[in-house]
This record gives sequence, C-alpha cells and structure tokens, in this order.
Amino acid sequence: MDVLKEKIKEAEQFRDRYYEYHPGSKFADKSKAVREKVIPLLQDIPLEIRGSSSLSAEHSLLCGRILNICMEYDPKCERHLTQAVKLNPYLAEAWNELGECLWKKNDHEAAIDCFKKSLSRERTAKCMCALSSALRQHALMTTDKKKRDEMREEAARLCAEAVRVDSDSGTAWHALGNSHLTDFFAKGQTDEQIMRSAREAYEKALTLGDEHLSADLHLNYATALKFDQDYGKCLEHLHIACTRDPEFFDAKERYEGLCLFLTRLSEAVERKGKLKAKRLLEFQKSLSKTEPNHSQPISMRLADGGKRTLKEADFGSIHEGLNEDVVIVGRVVGIVPNPEAIPFAFVGCDKNGTCLAFTVYNFSQNFGMIIGDLFSLADPFVIDVDVNGVHCGRLSVDHRIKFRAVRIQSPHVLLKNGKRMGLDCVAPCEIASTYTL
Repeated sequence: MDVLKEKIKEAEQFRDRYYEYHPGSKFADKSKAVREKVIPLLQDIPLEIRGSSSLSAEHSLLCGRILNICMEYDPKCERHLTQAVKLNPYLAEAWNELGECLWKKNDHEAAIDCFKKSLSRERTAKCMCALSSALRQHALMTTDKKKRDEMREEAARLCAEAVRVDSDSGTAWHALGNSHLTDFFAKGQTDEQIMRSAREAYEKALTLGDEHLSADLHLNYATALKFDQDYGKCLEHLHIACTRDPEFFDAKERYEGLCLFLTRLSEAVERKGKLKAKRLLEFQKSLSKTEPNHSQPISMRLADGGKRTLKEADFGSIHEGLNEDVVIVGRVVGIVPNPEAIPFAFVGCDKNGTCLAFTVYNFSQNFGMIIGDLFSLADPFVIDVDVNGVHCGRLSVDHRIKFRAVRIQSPHVLLKNGKRMGLDCVAPCEIASTYTL
C-alpha cells in the first residue's frame, strides 16, 4: 500500500510539474499524458483490497482518488466516489474527493455540499481550503447580496482555521491570502493592513511545499502587487504564472497588457504627453497665473466639506510616499490608454514643465479627464516606478522603464477645473482571486 501511495504522489507531481519539463505543450497534451500516467495505477491497487470486494468502500475510494488526479471530469471517478460514500458515509476523504470531482463537472452546489459533509467528519486543512475557494467562486455567481456576504464570511473563517490546523500548508496560506484580498476589495480598499496581510500570506505560501508550482498563486499574488503598484514584482510573478501554465491566458494577457501600459505611460511622461512645445509653454504660463505664491499657505476645501491650510509644491519638490499638508497643481498634457481599464492614467505638468504620471482608482464611467484640464490634489502619494528588461519582455535587457507616478485613490479627492468631483464619478474596484481545486 505504501508503494501505491508513493506512485499516487509521483503522479500528482507529474501533473503539477508537467509544463516545467514540457514547456511547449498544450493543455490537451498535458491532459493525455497525465491520464496515461494515472490509469495503470488502478492495476497497482493491492490484491488484499482489490480481491476482497470490488464493492468495498476502500477500493472505491482508491479508484476514485487515482482517477481524480486527471485534469478533467471523469464519470467513472464520480461513480467510484459515490459508491465509496454510500458504503461508508463516514469517509471524510471520499467526500472531499467527490467534491473536487463534482467541481470539475461544474456542479458547484453539489460540490460544496460534499466539502461540508467531509468537514463534518474530519476538519482537514485541505478540505477547508477547497470549501473556502468554492464558496468564494460561488459567491461571484450569486445575485443575493446577503447570501454573497455570508458565503465570503464563511470562506474567511475556513481559511483562518485551515492555517491554525496546518500552519505548514502552502495551500492553506494561499487560501488565506485569497480571503484577505477578497475582503480588502469588499470593504472599499480603506484598510491597508488587510492588503498587507494578503501579501504576507501569499509570500508565506510561496515558501511551503509545492504551492510555488501553482499558477493561481502567482497570478493572485501579482494581483495584489499590481494594486499596490509594485510593478516589477508584479510582472515577475505574472511571468512565472505563464511558465507554470502556458495556456493560462488570463496571466499572459495581464502580463502583456501591463508591459504595454507601463511602456506607454513612461513614454508619455518622457515626451510630456507628446504636446508641441508652444502648447506646453501656454499651459505653463496659465499655471503661473493660477497657482498661489510658494511663500503663502492656501486654504483648500476637502472632500468631507472641511477646510485645511496647505502649502503649494512643484512636482519636482515632492518625495516618494505620502506628502502631507501639500497641494500640487497641474494641467493634463496626455491621456494614456490602459488595456485593463484600471487605473485611469494621465500625464500632468506643473508650471515649470515638469511632468508626472497620475493613476486614478475607484472611478465610475462618469469620470474622465481631457488634455488641458486644470487639476489640484492635496496630500499626493508618490510611487517611483522602476522596471527593467528582466521584468518586462517587451524591453531589451539593458533598457528600463523609470518614472514617477502619483496615486489617486478616488476621483473625489481631486479638484478638476476648480471644482470637486462628485460622488457620481466614484465606483469601487472589484476583484476576483483564482484557485484550482
């Protein structure tokens, strides 16, 4: 029996590492190769199990578990596992395997029911992770907000418990990262600690077991990194996701789209929005007339209706990170299209002709900027972007993308042509994590 368990583990590793050793293969190639590796294992079931009774729960579970290694749904696998739980309803592993089989079949509600039955028999980290992922994905298809929130809350509790039950499980830490990431966006992106917790959980998962082989983990971690505008690490993990699964088209599209976006944004900053020198000079002169004197503090009405005294600063004088009690004023000199829509990006110049990139989050379809718009922003948060050819495949090895960006968390904090942008211009970002059962 120990020999068979080792062969089952080898078959699972063959499946998980397949693209590592066959980088040019397609999904169909992998599916066929895995199945050819798996089917002979059915004949390796020990005679004392196979010979006693083909209807025994243990025999049915082993057959089902072996067939479940395959990439795609197999009706024979479902029959074996259904037989196993009928013969012995207390087999937690059989219920979990049946849940995974039914999830491949896209019978989501039945799969969730199986995971719950498995956990009612035994609280394993593996099944908690499977159920938490299933609940989060099922919540995306649920229109009832109350039910959706309940499923997400239950998923979060399961992830936390999974880490307590098995703190050395990379799968459990991955699931916890997904839970934090979902929670961060569900709560309006106001609690930065939740995002930090998500990143820490993903980083922990990468160090444990074989979880680093998961394309889903690298894609989900990249999602968190991209929102934090840690573009170099984001591209690194998107690239790894692509190599872990060459047909993971979502990862490939995101990687190529982000490379293109950063290249465009860098060029737009460097070329000052591609404006002609005469028009750029007109913008600079107009800003000299509208901007307050550097030596005089100015009063600015805030989004909550209150007032604060701020000091005006040129683009060249602000530093990386948060610039408190400072206001910057500029004109839009270029709009940069983003293949992923978020963030909205534009290039602005100050009265000295210094240009910066500006990235806006949580905007609705009512939000927009056009070339020539006057804008001002209090407490600018600055990010220095530095990406090289190792990160971005569109660049030569010795070339790099390097520019400074100001992150605008919501249009509501922005003054456009002297007026505060209304709440109708605000809409929260939404996100979804991925996880393969």
